[in-house]
Amino acid sequence: MEYLVPAWHDQLIDWSYTTPEIKFDDVVSHARVLQKGGHQISLVITDYLPQLLTQLNQFALQPDHMFSVFDYIQGIDVWGNQTVDYRDLKWPEGIIFDFTNFRLFAVLNDKLYARITFDIQGKILSVEYTDGPQKGQTFLFDSRGFVSQIKDGNIEIYLDLKGHWRIKHNIDSGHVEVNPAAPKFCDKSEYDSLKDLIEEIVTKHCLDHLNSSDHLIVTGDDQSTVSQSIYNPYHPIFSFSHWHTATKNLNELQPSTVLVNNDHEKERLADKIAGGDKAQIIPLFQSQFKLGHSQRLSQQRIAIFAEYMDPQELDEMIEMIYPRLIDNPDDTALYLFSYSPDKDGMVHQVFNKFRERHEGEFILSRNEVDPGENQLIDDLPPLLTIKAQRLMSSMDVLTALDQIRLLICWNKPDDFMSIAGVSVGIPMLQNFETAELQDGKNGMVCQNINALKHGIEYYLDTLKHWNQSLVYNVQMMNRYSEEHLLARWEKLFKGESAQ
Repeated sequence: MEYLVPAWHDQLIDWSYTTPEIKFDDVVSHARVLQKGGHQISLVITDYLPQLLTQLNQFALQPDHMFSVFDYIQGIDVWGNQTVDYRDLKWPEGIIFDFTNFRLFAVLNDKLYARITFDIQGKILSVEYTDGPQKGQTFLFDSRGFVSQIKDGNIEIYLDLKGHWRIKHNIDSGHVEVNPAAPKFCDKSEYDSLKDLIEEIVTKHCLDHLNSSDHLIVTGDDQSTVSQSIYNPYHPIFSFSHWHTATKNLNELQPSTVLVNNDHEKERLADKIAGGDKAQIIPLFQSQFKLGHSQRLSQQRIAIFAEYMDPQELDEMIEMIYPRLIDNPDDTALYLFSYSPDKDGMVHQVFNKFRERHEGEFILSRNEVDPGENQLIDDLPPLLTIKAQRLMSSMDVLTALDQIRLLICWNKPDDFMSIAGVSVGIPMLQNFETAELQDGKNGMVCQNINALKHGIEYYLDTLKHWNQSLVYNVQMMNRYSEEHLLARWEKLFKGESAQ
């Protein structure tokens, strides 16, 4: 069995505040590769995650086994899903439900009685009582269909399936009280902190049951609910990636193997953790073998991935490409990609200022102007194709790149974008080195805007160099295939170099 300890901390929030956003995770990537290779996967969950079932569905991940610390504490051994309707809850007579776009309000005698919040799947997340016997209490629901926790002021009360309390946690002092009437599940009747209880449970009831053929893979994580040094006696493989911050107490860790997703992470950890200088590299993403179709288009589409750029850099880059767009409005297009809402806003802000500077020089739609009776269409400003798009899923990325001829990434490696570029077979221009890009073969390392201009001309002015890049990308795909990544894992489990 391969035991994976993820760094999952976020709970689902009110769906009205939920912004769709692309998310990656090392455990999800590791688990998928290992499961497809015939390995059994067990997740070790140390956080309180009442919506874990929904989150696993969002990841499209089905572990073979699960150990959840809070399920153990709360005596929950069911994995089935049942639907709880707000009408199933006990309400006083005369209650009226007021539906809004975002929440459901329960009103009694023209006075707010409770607020009911739902997740993006329509399941109840919480009920916050503002009146009645439960006034001031908030009931949190597990996505499997039961009340899991009651928050009452600074006290968190964790319940079993029948609604009996198992532990009470004082948020301010950290003190934990264990219900003496509950079946015995821990050593003491009280704890100075919730962390102490969690460490006892995960050690005695999970880690101590590992055998010599099992492997423990732990995500390096500053926000871990336990001291990650508790894994030291179990010969852990510590996995690091930039998706999770891991900078604290690294010198206390004693991994059997340090696992990273790229050379940059290996360099960062070289002198910070035991074995960091000998870290094994296994990429998080496998190639998709989904060659794009940009060569079928007469229009050459240039994409700028702006997620790690600042406004000045993006503005300078657009200005550099602008003459090419003006000279070839029918044959050249520019796409501006980002992941996060903040960067999407930055992209639009930069482009709006750019457009103001060049007012009247181009249009983005024929609807922008009225040529009048005597004005010819040919007299209109050039019609340019410049589009901004926020990518919110891995499928969005692959779809967006499908008809892109050239991809520009700047300032910071993005593992998935790099592998996606290789998978669709397009050359990449970037100002940093990565294992996916071989300078002069499937792209160029460009140190400045002038070099970037040369790279665009090199790959777009003739198809010769573009076709050579395509051939090399196909070869590169084999190095990042699922079979190749699995072979690296097998070597790592045998104590051999995974390179």
